[in-house]
Amino acid sequence: MHLRSFGVRNRVFGSIRFRTALILGIGITAFMIQPQFAGAQPPVVPTDFVNEQIIIPPQLAFPTALAFLPDGRLIITEQYLGNLRMVIGDSLGPTPLVTIPDVDTGGSSEQGLLGLAIDPNWPESPYAYVYFNHTPEDSIY
Repeated sequence: MHLRSFGVRNRVFGSIRFRTALILGIGITAFMIQPQFAGAQPPVVPTDFVNEQIIIPPQLAFPTALAFLPDGRLIITEQYLGNLRMVIGDSLGPTPLVTIPDVDTGGSSEQGLLGLAIDPNWPESPYAYVYFNHTPEDSIY
């Protein structure tokens, strides 16, 4: 790129002084930010962490979120159907745990049943929280 093509701006942005000031400014900023990361430690993996592959059953329709229960069971959402399905081991439950009514099935990647969280006090508080959008008459559940 030829800086002279910018005309009047070339006198400011194309000057040696400007380039030097820019480089010094970036260098000083990087130097000032760097100390706060100097003592940072890499994350520590818990000793009881288990790294294993999970095979999502192929018969699921657009799985979008998953959450593990403390006992190891897995709940998976189906985006356009509004279903919560349970997986135990490698087997998918024969029927949905629940189907959320009025989930938009318009087909957009940002519509439908999108999120799932399990209450942190499970099983004392046996609640699953779901995130979905577009209910009829613009009501909110």
